[in-house]
Amino acid sequence: MTPDRFAANLDAIQRRTDELTSAAGARSDDDLALPSALEGWSRLTILCHLRYGATMTARMTRATVNRQPTAFYPEGRELQRPQTLRPAPGESARQVIASLAEQSGQLAYVWAGIWEDEWDRPVLDGNDGVRLPRMALTIGDLALLRFTEVEVHGTDLGIGLCDWSTEFVEVTLPRRVAWLGRRTAPHLSAAVDLPMTWLLASTDGPSYSVRIGQEGETTTEIAPFAATAQHRIEGSSRELLATILGRRAARDRDADDAAISSFRQTFPGP
Repeated sequence: MTPDRFAANLDAIQRRTDELTSAAGARSDDDLALPSALEGWSRLTILCHLRYGATMTARMTRATVNRQPTAFYPEGRELQRPQTLRPAPGESARQVIASLAEQSGQLAYVWAGIWEDEWDRPVLDGNDGVRLPRMALTIGDLALLRFTEVEVHGTDLGIGLCDWSTEFVEVTLPRRVAWLGRRTAPHLSAAVDLPMTWLLASTDGPSYSVRIGQEGETTTEIAPFAATAQHRIEGSSRELLATILGRRAARDRDADDAAISSFRQTFPGP
């Protein structure tokens, strides 16, 4: 069943989910209708999004175990996504929270039945029946994405949840670095001079070199803290992850503004 390398993450996902639904359940409907820290989204919007994410991650996991094509938005993102960000007709905020808890429990149940050799099974794209473009995700990656959703959106809610956990940052930062330019192509203007390099210099963990070569290929590797690059972004591991995920870091560094801007234009957050 669940191997040791995922067990701690799954426990952390469940703890964060329980914390999130408990805190949201203590708020009034009017309070949940207020804007969140995520621009353009209310707190209830986030809860609806998390509810849908739990449902679809469970379905995608089951499909992948059975080697069937699957997709997060089977009907297409532009058509389906707006519906997933709001309650069903006549559904109250209380019902959304209860449904989120129920769907999260179903997801945990599905994950509990995953065998060790299934976590690395690639997800097949339901749009055309082939592996996802550029870089195939695995069932383990689906769990990592869910970890990101509950940690980051839990903070986005602005209802008093603690900041991102240490285990989340430690497991997510290296994987997100590895995904740069691979899951989606980097955004490069026709006038850009290649190669381009960035150093993600961590003050409390491994630092990473990110390079886009002459042919537009992206490579990443662990690098010394004092390594040189065209652009240097220095901060804690949490702050570097926030940069990758398109969130503001807890500590601003004016000297990094140009480097962060260049990085985010090239590798837009999720």
